[in-house]
Amino acid sequence: MQRFFVLLLLLSSAILQRGYGQYFDTLHIRYAIGASEPEVAGKQLLDSLARHHEGRTLLIYSYADYLGSERTNQHLSDKRALRIKNYLLKKGVPEKQVLACTGLGQIPGHGGAEGNPQNRRSDVFIRKKNKPAPASPITVKPSPAQGTPIATEETAPQFSAIDLSTAKVNDVIRLQHIGFYPGRADVLPGSYAEVEHLYQVLSGNPRLKIRLEGHVCCCVYPDGYFEDTPTWQLSVQRAYAIYKHLLDRGIDAARLSYQGFGRTRPITEQDSTSAEGQVNRRVEVRIIEK
Repeated sequence: MQRFFVLLLLLSSAILQRGYGQYFDTLHIRYAIGASEPEVAGKQLLDSLARHHEGRTLLIYSYADYLGSERTNQHLSDKRALRIKNYLLKKGVPEKQVLACTGLGQIPGHGGAEGNPQNRRSDVFIRKKNKPAPASPITVKPSPAQGTPIATEETAPQFSAIDLSTAKVNDVIRLQHIGFYPGRADVLPGSYAEVEHLYQVLSGNPRLKIRLEGHVCCCVYPDGYFEDTPTWQLSVQRAYAIYKHLLDRGIDAARLSYQGFGRTRPITEQDSTSAEGQVNRRVEVRIIEK
């Protein structure tokens, strides 16, 4: 138990001193009791990471819960960390990108025979090695027929229904088709139609006032790290990105506000798959006045 706290302290110190606190995402890989092989959902996360490993450096730290002896759990956590590393290497991740691979032993606790599944895990901290080129901003082009902007999207546009006839003041409308690149405030290309739809709703309802509320996923800090600033205000920047776009399109600033909530209001608790992470990586609309 003492070794766990010592290693955890060293880990925290390393993160602060070497700047690894500036990772943009964290994967949580889960295990069955006594297992060193990741569960299926965890392997899917690792597969996604391996496909997009360019420009990223990784730190792997693994744990066990209170079931079994401390010595056994230390060995188990070591095996879990090494198994994650070897899995990624076999998938094509260069070994030089894995900066740490450590088992931190058991996380103290007590309870029943099922242990604590939240503590049977590996955390893969992901940090960008070099700042990438900025993702494409929200771009629109005029409609030849009407001269009004439309979203530039190759696939069929998707956007959430915003029914102002039933919406009440303080209701929150989840924009299900606005997604973001991890660690950034740039929306995914598939989000353009959703942003354009929100603009059209505001344009057609001049009394409507809203607040844009940003959220992040996969983060152990109060908010996500936003590399462009750099600050720990990723959720704020995501809300601001939509706010600024609406301003640029001509929506009165008096009708708009924005706020970030970090990861304090997740839709899915575990972020155990890429899809769940993307659900939490979002912006919502709160009705302020209508």
